[in-house]
Amino acid sequence: EAAEFPELAPTDLMAQETMRVIEMLETLHFNNQEISDEVFIDLIREYMASLDYNKLYFLQSDEDRFIDTFGSRLSMQLRHKGDLSVAFSIYETYRAVALERIHSNLERLKEDWSFESEEEYEYDRTESPWASSKEEAEELWGKRLKQEILQELLNDKTADEAKERIAKRYERQLRSLKEFSSSDVQEVFFTSLTHLFDPHSTFFSSDTFEEFSIHMRLSLVGIGALLSEDDGYCVIKELIPGGPAKNTTDLKPDDRIVAVAQGDAEPVDIIDMGLRKVVDQIRGEKGTIVNLTIIPADAVDESERRIVSIVRDTVRINSSRCEGE
Repeated sequence: EAAEFPELAPTDLMAQETMRVIEMLETLHFNNQEISDEVFIDLIREYMASLDYNKLYFLQSDEDRFIDTFGSRLSMQLRHKGDLSVAFSIYETYRAVALERIHSNLERLKEDWSFESEEEYEYDRTESPWASSKEEAEELWGKRLKQEILQELLNDKTADEAKERIAKRYERQLRSLKEFSSSDVQEVFFTSLTHLFDPHSTFFSSDTFEEFSIHMRLSLVGIGALLSEDDGYCVIKELIPGGPAKNTTDLKPDDRIVAVAQGDAEPVDIIDMGLRKVVDQIRGEKGTIVNLTIIPADAVDESERRIVSIVRDTVRINSSRCEGE
């Protein structure tokens, strides 16, 4: 199966961009002072967290090993050589672990699950530590899969339907791993670096910027919302004045979109789907209906769902918007 995955490697252009980004950050953020070695070690942690935001794939020993192996030379590699081999090495570890884990989850989903024992699972693990051992990681994943199945059962799905929906979600993650390119590695790594200084800064790779520029030149037809990705969820950050979403009282900032349906068609689960693909699902022909399944911002628990129907219309967005639909 490894042959199905792209060979990932940095390019000469990436090396030039790396040195330029470091230079710009030092000029803009540190009054021409060099970024400290401690910041580069923080970059390793930030990058790992960007790849594994729920702290489920990496182990604590991975962080220790990456810092021990790369920490002392990362400053020299990035600043003077533009060498991104660290970013690619860490990503390849993540990809290998994620691939093994996803296949394991798909097998475990076929089992019969019992929910008789009382267990606790912290769904949002963004502030949690990585597991200290493979055994602890196995236990965490067992609880997570149970939580995912229970959430679907609470939404009136049968056990088989619940497993099927969750399996599709993990199969989509497999596809995302296969589609993840070298420029995506660079983009996540640089965004992790800029986030250390400004949580609202994002680095666009040349591929993303080209696609973004095309979108900005076109007349967009959609719902008129500014979206972001947060821990695998598509989150509404802002409703654009004059857009269809702004004209409904059923949609609000911080609502999370978990599924999208075209008219009367079956909803498509979009949890953990890349933001660009979510945008493509929401956009469509003017006058057509899109149904969004959302977790309201003020939801009491994660199982609460509401369906909002919106008629697509032309949306005008200005150049300060980062992603509109």
